[in-house]
Amino acid sequence: MRESEEMKRAVVIIDGKCHLCHGLTRFLVKHDRKASIRFAALQSKAGRAHQEAAGLTLAYTDSFLYSKNGTYYKESGAVLRVLWQVGGAWRLLYPLLLVPPPLRNAVYRYVARNRYRWFGGSEVCLLPSPHVLARFVEDGLGNEEI
Repeated sequence: MRESEEMKRAVVIIDGKCHLCHGLTRFLVKHDRKASIRFAALQSKAGRAHQEAAGLTLAYTDSFLYSKNGTYYKESGAVLRVLWQVGGAWRLLYPLLLVPPPLRNAVYRYVARNRYRWFGGSEVCLLPSPHVLARFVEDGLGNEEI
C-alpha cells in the first residue's frame, strides 16, 4: 500500500512506552470486530510521520493521536472518536464531545501526566503479541534505530 493510502486509514498512534497505551491497544484489538483500526507507536518512523502530518512537534508524547481519512484528532477528541469507531455500547460516550474541549482535555491531560506513575512504563517500546502486531502499520513499532 502506498504511504499516502496508509495515512488515510484509521490509525491510533500511541506512546509505545506507556503501559496504559498498551492496555488501550489490547482493548481496541479485542473490541474492534471489523479490525478497521491500525496502530503505530509515537516513537516509530510511522508515528513520527503521523505527528508531522498532524503539525505536531516530534517531542509531543503526552497524547495518542487518532487519524482517519487524513484528519487528525488528539486528546479527549481522539478517545471519543476511536470509541465511536469501535461501536457497540462505547458509542454512548460520544455525546461527551458536547462538553467543551477545555474541560474534557483537562481531565485527559491529568490522566496523561500521571499515566506512568499509575500504570507504569518502560524504557523501550514493548513488543506486542503476534495477534496485536499484525495490526501495526509498516514501521509502526518504536524500537527502530533512528
